[in-house]
Amino acid sequence: MSALSRHAETRHWKRELAAICAQALGATRNIRNTDGSEAVPGRLRCYWAVGLLQVTPEHGMELNAAGLCLLGRGAEVRHRLWRGQAAMLLPMLDDTRLKMCAQLTCDYRREWP
Repeated sequence: MSALSRHAETRHWKRELAAICAQALGATRNIRNTDGSEAVPGRLRCYWAVGLLQVTPEHGMELNAAGLCLLGRGAEVRHRLWRGQAAMLLPMLDDTRLKMCAQLTCDYRREWP
């Protein structure tokens, strides 16, 4: 968290955070162009261009994690870390589950469940 805060401070994002929050970022989540791609409204594009905002298909428009640290929103940063971990771990866990089910089926036939 401290490294993210330092990063945001070196980018001088503290001033911009007040402006972007005043423009109701939450109301702009998941805006899509007609082709399905994410849109960045013109009034927020300058923040996106410097990395303060990010847009993903899964989560729409969000503040950069370093910006969240400057706002004291550590719980949201930790949730972002969990999202990244889950994206890596859940496929591995599912693979293990499927292998275990296959082995149980081999040992006890289809009736094991």
